[in-house]
Amino acid sequence: MANRISVTFRTSTSFTALITYNCSLTYIYGLSVFFNETQGIYCSVSEYNSNNGIVSVTCNNIQNNAGRDWTFSLIQEFVYSQVILNETFTVTLEPLSLNIFTSIAITINEDQRAATVFINNCLNISHRKYLVFRCNEFDLLNNTLSNNCTYICYNLEPGSIYFASLVRLPIRIVDKTEDEYDNTFPEEILNRTYKTSLDKVTNLIFDEDSINKNKMNIYFNRPRGYYHQIQITCNGLDQYCLYNNTDWAITIGNCSYCNAISIFSIVRGITYKCQAKTMKENFDDRISDEYNFTSGLEPILYNGLNYFNASAINLNVISQSDFNSIELICNVDNDQTYPCSNSTAVTDYCSTFLYFVGIRGCNYRCYFVTKKYNYDDKRSNESRLIFFPPKPNLFEYGKGSRWIFLHWEVNELAYIQSFDLFINQTQISNINKSIFSYNCTDLLPNRNYELYIRLNSNYQVLSDRIRVATLEEVITAPQKLTNNEIESKIILNNTDEESTSEQHVIKIDRSLFSNEYGIVRRYVIYVRQNQNKIETSPDIIGTYDEALQNSSIDYLAQIISVYPLINKFSTVQDYDNKIRIIIGTETRCLQSYDSSIPCNGKLKSDRIYKIIVGGCTSTDCTYALSQSFQTKSENNIFNEDKSRSLSKAWVAVFPIVAVLI
Repeated sequence: MANRISVTFRTSTSFTALITYNCSLTYIYGLSVFFNETQGIYCSVSEYNSNNGIVSVTCNNIQNNAGRDWTFSLIQEFVYSQVILNETFTVTLEPLSLNIFTSIAITINEDQRAATVFINNCLNISHRKYLVFRCNEFDLLNNTLSNNCTYICYNLEPGSIYFASLVRLPIRIVDKTEDEYDNTFPEEILNRTYKTSLDKVTNLIFDEDSINKNKMNIYFNRPRGYYHQIQITCNGLDQYCLYNNTDWAITIGNCSYCNAISIFSIVRGITYKCQAKTMKENFDDRISDEYNFTSGLEPILYNGLNYFNASAINLNVISQSDFNSIELICNVDNDQTYPCSNSTAVTDYCSTFLYFVGIRGCNYRCYFVTKKYNYDDKRSNESRLIFFPPKPNLFEYGKGSRWIFLHWEVNELAYIQSFDLFINQTQISNINKSIFSYNCTDLLPNRNYELYIRLNSNYQVLSDRIRVATLEEVITAPQKLTNNEIESKIILNNTDEESTSEQHVIKIDRSLFSNEYGIVRRYVIYVRQNQNKIETSPDIIGTYDEALQNSSIDYLAQIISVYPLINKFSTVQDYDNKIRIIIGTETRCLQSYDSSIPCNGKLKSDRIYKIIVGGCTSTDCTYALSQSFQTKSENNIFNEDKSRSLSKAWVAVFPIVAVLI
């Protein structure tokens, strides 16, 4: 039997050992190496010193047993002259080197609080019980790896650097005695440095300051672990019209109470995108999630004028926030009526200038609205805009010895309550707002009068003062017109082309009636059929339709307004102080049931007519009866048309005849 085994050479997969028996060996070739009851095909037994009973055993290609105890049996397969007892021997193979045959892979969890360690090829290094992992330099525990060569490090801090190590503990060599100095494979260490990423800032909360609208307080959750600084950066996303800087960044240090910052320069009406950056030297910055906040619109400031002497005005406003447009909304104040009406105006895109048209004499309560897409409108404080009424222009339009006829104009659309007329600084009448003329009567002849009008509206405005002298008083009643005056001033145009079988052209000289006893404000034209009636004023007045059935009826054909020279019922022409009218132009008259409404209906063919011309002042009318005129017959018109055609033909042929001669 064997006394001892002595390994002379070993690796992680092979060894050579000398086995000494207590007798000399005569035949060793029947010895074989068995492992797990299987003969080792890569093992051999040779004679080393048979006289001293020593044999040499060599095994190669031993798999998966580095750093482990490998047990084998030496068995005599054939017995001859000598019996060698079967014996079992154990050899400790050399472990693989950590620095050559493995590596450390460390994966840090997303929350940076744990790390998973994987040791490549760990089971081939040595037995797992000899392999421990230490997560940092302060870890003195001998925690072994798991079966799948992993290990988990817990309680890490973000933003930290760790010095980890894989330790292969000392391994006792079992084939050596306790007394041998080299009976152990010494400890081996593989170091690895790793670091956790910085933690990110979370839960940004934005709180507008209740007093300072441009101040924003930002609260947040501090990063875990270690860091040097936090930087919060905000950028405006939807700036349109206000060109202020909307990008800013603020940096704060690492402190236990640093969980809020304040921004003092935010632009209102902007949506901001904010991110926080965690920073530390030699570490990659950690960017937080995006957080958005929106600062609302602010009301417009208006520091301009409130009183205006024109209807069209330009207003310059001050924007306190970003915007797309600004709208001015004005409502009429003090229950003022037409033409005062509510009105609005809108700026051009990004403009702070408003063009607004108000009505003179109106008071407005106005406010500005700041507008921007996807934002709630913001209304300003109310402003009062007051438009002074325009100054009336006063004219003398006629005068006599005891009267002065006045007319005034207001050149702009305005709200008017009434007019007051002053003569020699004494108010003599309050006049309706729709009347723009007045006949001052009961005056004294040959006297100077100072006159002016006061327009009453939201404010009172005086016209310029005019001085007018009345005429001397010569006669006391209008003289009767002579036949020659009538004939020369009521001109019957029988030869006018527009005088036909159904209508007749007449010119009226405006000097037919004198303004001595009151200014003539309109002319009335009546048509008379009965030539036996000699009254100069209308008699037996009826409608046009009634007159067609009864020739004794006079009917009203036209009313002509002299001042201003606009005929309410027909168009007239004024040539050389003469009014040209055409009697009989209307085919069909509306409201033919009322004899006070003129109807300038068609005349009858080949009939004799007269007209009655009335010159009317504000109180009475004076009438003149014209000479007779006769409408053309239809046959005469046909002959005239034919004659004109022949004349044109002769004119056209004559040159040809002249050439032939």
